[in-house]
Amino acid sequence: MIGDRDRELLKQLRTASERTDKLIEHAEGGEMDAVEFAGALLVLVRAYSDAAGQMYARAAALNAVHPWTPGGPVARG
Repeated sequence: MIGDRDRELLKQLRTASERTDKLIEHAEGGEMDAVEFAGALLVLVRAYSDAAGQMYARAAALNAVHPWTPGGPVARG
């Protein structure tokens, strides 16, 4: 079950996803060079990583096993 804090993180992930789409559009349109693109992409990757890490940490604290973690149903096949 996803709590209120996780819903906020999901909103942040959606925003990061929308920004990623815009970033790619700008790069494809020639509005930025490779260095600018890489720098902006690193910021977005950090946002994804931070949000996912916070969600996972809370789940682990509740002794929840995520399906994709070792020992979870998806990981076991």
